[in-house]
Amino acid sequence: MEDAREVFKKLTEVKGGLEEAGFSRLMQAFRGDVPNVDTIGILTASNPQGKPYPEEENQRRNKGLRSTLASGGYGFRAIKGLYGVPEDSFVVNNISKEFTIALGKRYDQDTVIFGKKTKTGFHFEMIKCATAKVEDQQDVVLSGDDTWEDFYSKVKNRKFKIPFYDPAYAGAKWGTDERGRVDVPPTRESSQVLVSRPDLRGLLKSIQEAEQKLSKDVSEGKVGSYMVSSRARLRGLVWQLEDALEA
Repeated sequence: MEDAREVFKKLTEVKGGLEEAGFSRLMQAFRGDVPNVDTIGILTASNPQGKPYPEEENQRRNKGLRSTLASGGYGFRAIKGLYGVPEDSFVVNNISKEFTIALGKRYDQDTVIFGKKTKTGFHFEMIKCATAKVEDQQDVVLSGDDTWEDFYSKVKNRKFKIPFYDPAYAGAKWGTDERGRVDVPPTRESSQVLVSRPDLRGLLKSIQEAEQKLSKDVSEGKVGSYMVSSRARLRGLVWQLEDALEA
């Protein structure tokens, strides 16, 4: 007869295997390898408009979102994450882009993520709920880096993230090997510049305004996921400046 330690060891191994299976299944869906999943929405009801809410209130809000998804017959997985503060979300299968945005609006979110299957995997968009504008796009999902300290989601203890606004992954595609390896283009180098060209004054003013907006978000205590679009606008303007200087 097995002693308690052996039983506990086997249960732990089984639990770990189930957790790994769930994570692998999610990564397969993100790569477009699950035949019956054609669209994916990723959204939360927590921290409306980037304002940190008490844990109890966030749980109440996410319970309402969970109920809405279940009543609509959607298959979904609850995931955890860290975006400045802990934030739980849902990965929803076969949801429309319009309903993903509508739910984001209903729960007063700044942005939602929507993905659609293509011939090479899923194409993901970060969408502004108020305007339905696509803030950024990405074709890969990163996983397996336990050194990430912020801006990631996770299934149990396995971390992943869609690298929106990261210049190192601009234009990245899934590889063709069986592991779904990511093909990463060269990183775009940044530089600090001082210019006095009159033709760039408007662009410099826009950069200053974007910096002020980001500073305002920080001073108001907005959570990290809310500030993503502010950082993206600032980075894009800096790229425009670099291009203009190189021309």
